[in-house]
Amino acid sequence: MNFKPERAVYFSGEIDTHTAMELMISMTKLHAADPKSPITMFIASSGESVSDTFAIYDYVMRALKPKLETVALGEVNSMAALLFLMGEQRHIGELAVMRFHRFSMGVSASLTSQKASQTREDLERSEKKYVNAIVNITRGKITRKAINTLLDDNAVITATHAVKLGLAHKIL
Repeated sequence: MNFKPERAVYFSGEIDTHTAMELMISMTKLHAADPKSPITMFIASSGESVSDTFAIYDYVMRALKPKLETVALGEVNSMAALLFLMGEQRHIGELAVMRFHRFSMGVSASLTSQKASQTREDLERSEKKYVNAIVNITRGKITRKAINTLLDDNAVITATHAVKLGLAHKIL
């Protein structure tokens, strides 16, 4: 790992509009200061917002394109796993775990059958994008079938298993 504290960003907690914007701004500043040097992103997150995670992913991977190393610490759950996977080099703490599960949405209001159907379709479409992004990032080392099995099983992945699956490159 090529860790320099002055080239690091730290992400913890839930992914939401505010934390996504803070992360993108922090990464932009580091990249603008020295676009050739890697940025190390430390992640310990429960995940959360699909749309905000996709916004970070598109910005970092398609617009900013920094040399990025990621480090998973503690728990990296759900959508936070996609942030972790953005790293060209991915390190995982020996005691860290990654959690995968099917997408869901809490509903506090009554839904019409049309709205419920539309919500289901949106979840399925987002989940498909998530699976495709993981396959692309790992260059097919982990297959769609394998990812879908992880999602179905509500899988908890240890550091050793993450390396075997190709989700992480090295254990810290």
